[in-house]
Amino acid sequence: MKLILNNIKYQITLIFAIVIAISFSTTALFTSISFQDKFEKLIQQELKSDIRFSKELLELRLPGDWSARGNSLYKGEVLINNNFEIVDMIKEISGNTASIFLGNTRVTTNVLKPNGERAVGTKVSPLVENTVLKNNKPYYGAADVLGVMNQTAYEPILNRQGEVIGILYVGIPSTTYKYLINEFILLMIAISTIILILGGGVMLYFINKKISPLKSLTEVTKKIAKGDLKFDYTIKESEDEIGVLSSSVHIMKDQIYEVISKMKQATLENNKIVTKLSNYSIDLSYTAGIQTEQSKEFHSTFLELSKSSKKINENIESSVDSTKNVSNIILEFINSF
Repeated sequence: MKLILNNIKYQITLIFAIVIAISFSTTALFTSISFQDKFEKLIQQELKSDIRFSKELLELRLPGDWSARGNSLYKGEVLINNNFEIVDMIKEISGNTASIFLGNTRVTTNVLKPNGERAVGTKVSPLVENTVLKNNKPYYGAADVLGVMNQTAYEPILNRQGEVIGILYVGIPSTTYKYLINEFILLMIAISTIILILGGGVMLYFINKKISPLKSLTEVTKKIAKGDLKFDYTIKESEDEIGVLSSSVHIMKDQIYEVISKMKQATLENNKIVTKLSNYSIDLSYTAGIQTEQSKEFHSTFLELSKSSKKINENIESSVDSTKNVSNIILEFINSF
């Protein structure tokens, strides 16, 4: 893992893969949401058409007005309670579940309970009851049908006086089309993964081809750092940054080699001069040694001469004193006469 993170090729490929993955994930997410929204709108259009068909079928098969007689619902003179023929016919033709309500209670339906029984006697959801029964408006959209979310179409059933006495329902469980949506999402993920792998492979190939000269440059700079300048390498002929870098490194190597060669030549010349100076110094030292010995002899002779001079001077002074004494004696002798 450390080797991969320290390799510029894999770093660029990893960044590319992350960007592509994020892009495709975002695209897939928005596409899925958009697809689901459009699919649900399409289902709603289909359900509106199906509920119109159901009303026409009821009018055709059961002519007459709707009426509520106690706990029973009639269409003309036909009792609707537990009359499953009409709802099953609607399901057979449209593929949708269907129910007919008296007030908020199902009196005939092909919606099943978890135990498999028809959900006769069950109630409509409060949201639908408030919209359809209380406000006399149709309801189209998602609704809870016995704990299962459905895309639904509910329309009020009116008696001859225009009063709302019941509800006509058709719908499709969300699980039915969610499966299709999930299949679409999985398909998008599969396509995105394939594109990501292929794109990553192509990207890795071109990156490897593009930055492969950097490997050579890395080895070249390592040799230069170790002082090894006696080698040749092929310059990548291109006008991009890598080509310019390769050419610059080549020029730098040659210049460093030239400078070091000149320094070595200058060092050799200096060594020759130092050798000559050393020899000359030895000669001077030898000559100086001879002169030093002669100087010592001269100094010794000088000291001896100085001592002799001093003695002579002392003798002269002694002679002068003697002369003075002799003169005094002579003067005294003369004066005595």
